[in-house]
Amino acid sequence: MTHCFSPFHNLLHLCQANLELSEQLYEKELEELRKLEEPFNILQERYNQIQEKRHLAEEKRNEEIRQLELKTKAAIIIQAWWRGYSVRKTLKNKAKKAFKNKTKKTKKAKGKKTK
Repeated sequence: MTHCFSPFHNLLHLCQANLELSEQLYEKELEELRKLEEPFNILQERYNQIQEKRHLAEEKRNEEIRQLELKTKAAIIIQAWWRGYSVRKTLKNKAKKAFKNKTKKTKKAKGKKTK
């Protein structure tokens, strides 16, 4: 009867040896993982700090761009207003001069007739 269980007994020993080898490899990997966790955490913290700095720099740059766009819009509006004011003032002065010249000509013309 012992002879009957011998192949299973050998197979059981082989499986047991594989299991022990796997457990040893697992323990080694766990030890390596524990050793690498601390440097990884430090690197991850540095990475997060760098990402935060980049994010803040991008927000600042976007705000500066927005402020520049607002200032540009304001400058355009002021320039348009000033140009319109200058043109209206020039046209008003030309109209006054034209009116004065016209009234002077009509006065001269009336004055000649009466004399």
